[in-house]
Amino acid sequence: MTRQLREAVSPDGVTSWRRLDYIPSDDDLPACNVPEELLTQKDGETWLYLFYATQNSYRKGDGVYHHEYDQIKAMRRLVSGQADAANRH
Repeated sequence: MTRQLREAVSPDGVTSWRRLDYIPSDDDLPACNVPEELLTQKDGETWLYLFYATQNSYRKGDGVYHHEYDQIKAMRRLVSGQADAANRH
């Protein structure tokens, strides 16, 4: 069992939310938590960056639950621009 982030989109940010797929956790880390987003423009394109913390939970062989966050990771998705159609879910 893992914790996963899920993306949702809305045309106005208030109503008509549509849930997209879960963002899979990394192969080596079972939990993704505490997301923080950044929407920015670069070269006429709008990008959504997602920063999130990971939690290792149980490490192989030690039998102890580790609640501490151990890494900060990031991913990005093109929201609008030239390659818009190729990057949409």
